[in-house]
Amino acid sequence: VLAAVMRLYDLAGESYWHDEIIMLHVAQGDLGSILTGGRPPLFIILAHYWINLFGTSESATRILPALLGTLSIPLIYCVGKALFNEKVGLVSAFLMAVSQYQIYYSQDMHYYSLFVLLTLVSFYFYISALKIRKLFYFILYAFSTILLYYAHDFGLFIIAVQGIYFVLNIRALRL
Repeated sequence: VLAAVMRLYDLAGESYWHDEIIMLHVAQGDLGSILTGGRPPLFIILAHYWINLFGTSESATRILPALLGTLSIPLIYCVGKALFNEKVGLVSAFLMAVSQYQIYYSQDMHYYSLFVLLTLVSFYFYISALKIRKLFYFILYAFSTILLYYAHDFGLFIIAVQGIYFVLNIRALRL
């Protein structure tokens, strides 16, 4: 609740800045131009439908990334708990909830909050797949990681880190 309040507070307090105007313009295009525009399309497609439903005011458009940023809080708790314990998960969630950096980028009509959310989803299913070793988790990991790549090109770095960890620990993992 604290994370949501901090991310939704004063969304229209500042006018759009240059990158947000570009993102708004791209998101208002047709789906064909979004898919062929050379940008990672996932956030733009979400924003396209969001804008069609709620309009183009600063508040209306910035609610989408604010919600995505808020959804990251329970996910970092799950990742922290899966890697360490519940206490680490709770501390991680609290720190992310009050992080000025995370709040700032959750109030920006841009890719960043979706990228963080999908990075956490990918890591959660990666950890679950390696621990539980059920095909279901490997499929969820693959799907979330594909979405991560389509959210931002930097998703390749996340995939690389996961791959390096896997290669370096393959004997310990005994897959």
